[in-house]
Amino acid sequence: MAADTAAVLAAMMLAAGLFLLIWGAVALTRAIPGWWRLLAIPAALALLWFVLFPLTVAINVTNRPPSPLGSATPAADGLAYRNVAFRTADGVRLSAWYIPARNGAAAVVLPGSGSTRTTVLPQAAVLARHGYGALW
Repeated sequence: MAADTAAVLAAMMLAAGLFLLIWGAVALTRAIPGWWRLLAIPAALALLWFVLFPLTVAINVTNRPPSPLGSATPAADGLAYRNVAFRTADGVRLSAWYIPARNGAAAVVLPGSGSTRTTVLPQAAVLARHGYGALW
């Protein structure tokens, strides 16, 4: 229920922010004298393209909710693997799968923001099929 309230508040703040942004842009444009007013359009487009659009994409990509773990394992692709676990310096337990290398080289495969190790299973399987070890 708290997520619904937060979503409603976020939508209200977004609407208020967009209203204030548009109102401020119109007020600024009206305050500019003469033909200089025409420069407001390309300046606004440049601001949108080079500042707001990249910022929106960055926030969207880095704030994804966690995806479900899934039930797939490397055994589904016919790969022998080991479950391994690490404890970090601050006490967090990290779990991973490890496929031993056949050619002496290994790679660490990291899932992206909000994803889990099952989402990068196909990439690790490609590495393992080519003789590389994989930890993910």
